Parts: sequence; C-alpha cells; structure tokens
Amino acid sequence: AVVASAEVTILRVTARDLDDLLGREPTVAYKVMFALARVLATRLRAVNHRLTDMTERTANANPHEQIEEFAAFKKKLFTDWSF
Repeated sequence: AVVASAEVTILRVTARDLDDLLGREPTVAYKVMFALARVLATRLRAVNHRLTDMTERTANANPHEQIEEFAAFKKKLFTDWSF
C-alpha cells in the first residue's frame, strides 16, 4: 500500500473472504477478482518491460554495474510500484 494522505483505510481480503463472497454475491466477487487480476497484470507487465530494458541496456556493462542496477531495481520493486 502506498499512502497518499493522512487518512487511509486498508482492507484485507483473504482467500476465505473471497470464497465467502463468491457464495453470497458471485457478481461482486468476480468484479473484485477481476480488479485484482488487472492490477497484478499491469504490475507484471511493468516489471517485464523494466527488466527487458535493463537487460538490453546493461548487456555490455561490467557485471558489477549490472548487479548494482538490478539491486537498485529490486529495492524499488519492494518499496514502490509506481515505475
């Protein structure tokens, strides 16, 4: 979660919650799962593009530079999905 203001509400939805929702309100459950899948697909696509770009850019770099760039990307990946 990335907080953009002082007032934030975080909702945790477990697999069990989704299963329960699927039994009670299947249309709502599918909409929630579709929204989650869209976010995950967008993030995966961004990571794939970034890794491809980094790999092509650093193809002729020395291994130490490659390791540094990939380490920086890993750090950003675990702290901020906004790239």
